[in-house]
Amino acid sequence: MAALHSRLRQEVTGSLLFVMSCLLASLVLTLVSYYLNTIKHPDYALNLRYALGFIIALLARLGILRALLFMKGISRTGSVSITAGVIAVHVISNFLAVSGRKDLLETLYLPVIFLVSLYLLIVGVLLLRGSDAENAGTVKTLLRRLGVLLLVFAPLSTAGYFLFKAFPGLAGFHISFDYFFFLAWSLITVSVFLEYLSKPAVLFDNGRISPSFIKKFSISAREAEVIELVGKGLGNREIADKLCISFTTARTHIYNIFQKTGAKSRVDLLKIISGFRE
Repeated sequence: MAALHSRLRQEVTGSLLFVMSCLLASLVLTLVSYYLNTIKHPDYALNLRYALGFIIALLARLGILRALLFMKGISRTGSVSITAGVIAVHVISNFLAVSGRKDLLETLYLPVIFLVSLYLLIVGVLLLRGSDAENAGTVKTLLRRLGVLLLVFAPLSTAGYFLFKAFPGLAGFHISFDYFFFLAWSLITVSVFLEYLSKPAVLFDNGRISPSFIKKFSISAREAEVIELVGKGLGNREIADKLCISFTTARTHIYNIFQKTGAKSRVDLLKIISGFRE
């Protein structure tokens, strides 16, 4: 996911990378908690685990919200509302756990699972809707597959938790479904990245630059022509002659392109462009 984001340089992929990192941190915390449960540890360690778990969950929800806010066709108000709702559920659950109200927490266990699953379903639908509005093919594919994953995972995991609740004898087989979700997300990311690598670089794809690159850096039509000539190895004087503009104008276009993209040299510019594939 990190490699994919470093090449695509999209706000959405950056947000998804953050969420995936939070999920990984949560899984590590679960493993540490499982180890602590097997040895004698002070009571404050349990409260610390709840606190860390809440912080990680909060950051993950905010990361999902950030990704949704960067997608086209997604209601900002709706995204903020569902995020606030699921955060409220986490706040209540953790408060009950820390305050020792395990009886009430046990009563609310299934309703909380249902509400969180509903949140995941809504996010899955939003990811699918956002993928339809994306121009970049790789981002579109990633969002669509993650949306489908959530739509499948939410009801299946809910059914699993209900099954463990209904049949206490299965408690011995109970493991966090987050591990399966993380594995599926990882496989999806790897498949999308491999597909991305198999696509040709867009700089010389029918002589046109990637629309996502143009949109990302607000490249003008004339600047796009200049970039294409840079990619062909032309110098400023040759670019000026090719486009019938002055040498100074050509140099100004190059300077503006460097300013917009953050490139330090022509080689650096071409590296940035090569990260945008359709």
